[in-house]
Amino acid sequence: MKRPSIAGLACLVVVCMCTTFAHAQSITKIRVGNFSNIFVLPLFNGIEKGDFKEADLDVEIIPYQTGPGVVSAVAGGEVDVAWSAAIPPILARSRGIPVKIFMNVAAESQPDHLTQWIVATAKSGISSMKDIKGKTVIINANGGGCELALRDRLSAEGLDWNDIKRVVVPFPQMQAALELGNADAVCTIDPFYTSIMHSKDIGAKVIAAGVFSKTPVPLVSNNFFALETWLKANREAAIRFGKAYEKSKKDLETDSDRRVALAVKYLGLAPDLAAKVDLSSWRDTPVVTLEAVKSTIDAMLKGGLLKTPMAAEQVVEILPY
Repeated sequence: MKRPSIAGLACLVVVCMCTTFAHAQSITKIRVGNFSNIFVLPLFNGIEKGDFKEADLDVEIIPYQTGPGVVSAVAGGEVDVAWSAAIPPILARSRGIPVKIFMNVAAESQPDHLTQWIVATAKSGISSMKDIKGKTVIINANGGGCELALRDRLSAEGLDWNDIKRVVVPFPQMQAALELGNADAVCTIDPFYTSIMHSKDIGAKVIAAGVFSKTPVPLVSNNFFALETWLKANREAAIRFGKAYEKSKKDLETDSDRRVALAVKYLGLAPDLAAKVDLSSWRDTPVVTLEAVKSTIDAMLKGGLLKTPMAAEQVVEILPY
């Protein structure tokens, strides 16, 4: 057998080095703005199990407290991609910030697939939305999903946004505020909702379930979004991100023990409470549909969150996952 020459070996080493370098160059760093909740457990799972790494993505999670907060982070270039309810990026787009929703994380439809609840304490004397006038209600942010839900339900009862007193408290601190008697009701999401409902000090009662009382089509409850410029420059990376996320999500759908373990580790839940939380994030597809966003835009117009009409195409980027 003829031995390779020194020159041949040198060429082989150079080729290997170039191949390795080219592969390293293809890895895309994605900074994801996020506040921990059940809907994004596949994000943590995908990082731990290497689903994003297999897709040539280096995903870093950067924590924020609210949807409007991550909108500012995206607009300012602090993060590339962000998770939030659908309302903050829609509002941002209406105000000239060129963001687009590119992935559906969780959808909502009445009565079986809900992502948000308005809950009253036993001491408040509230038994329905009719009783909420003049009461103090906790929301996680102005201009978010809770504001839209409250505006929608208040309008249905002939009440106005100013008929309630509002206190802004991040989701993780809501339960303590209710237990201390600092508010009569709260708008919240899981896992905080389940924890609140199991607190004997609160004696919680659900007075409204879902963002809207009616959903003609499944709406995009929460999503990932990014600047248009980032999506244009990183379209393939965004598609790989969505596919890796979907792979991680499907893994969790068949592994309840891992779902609970991740909820304990990343959401700070006790194991027994984590087992009671609905850790699924229902949706038919990760692809964002114009119809699902249009229903939210229409409700925002009706509720006064949007001042002028807006086409869903302005804020939606449809990608093939």
